[in-house]
Amino acid sequence: MLEEIFEAAKRNNIRLPKDLTLLIRGLVILEGVVAKISPNIKILDIAIPFVKEQYPSKIFPNFNDLIFQIINLNTELKSLPHNLNRLLNSVNAGRTKVQLEHKNLSKPIYELHKMVNRLVFAIITSSLIIGSSLILNTNIGPKIYDISILGVTGYIVAGILGLWILISILKSGKI
Repeated sequence: MLEEIFEAAKRNNIRLPKDLTLLIRGLVILEGVVAKISPNIKILDIAIPFVKEQYPSKIFPNFNDLIFQIINLNTELKSLPHNLNRLLNSVNAGRTKVQLEHKNLSKPIYELHKMVNRLVFAIITSSLIIGSSLILNTNIGPKIYDISILGVTGYIVAGILGLWILISILKSGKI
């Protein structure tokens, strides 16, 4: 039986603790020796009562609870295929809802808002520069010394906005 457990763990790529592996190997060897000496004696029939008598509180502290949990696990495992089938049917029918909860996203979202705001300010600044250049080139609107006041005002506002963007970038330390 122990050899079967060892082989099943090996087949299913389950790693057993080293101490348990050594114990199983030792018991398998002992079982083989006992089987050659006396084929009708099983090593587990001798070992289990001995372990229960010697160390019941150390090895099986809550043996009744353990048995109860194993029975509950068995009941749950029996209903697992049916529950999985119901879940897959509801997913296929489109009745499944997924609720996601994002944690610790406030700082990245804040950084994203800052980046978008800077980008919007830069686009507004560049459009003011282009618009002011067009106004000055066509020479329309009110003039002082034959220079359009609207064009110059646009350049001044664009310069202030550009300076504001530059200062905020330099303050953040991320160029």
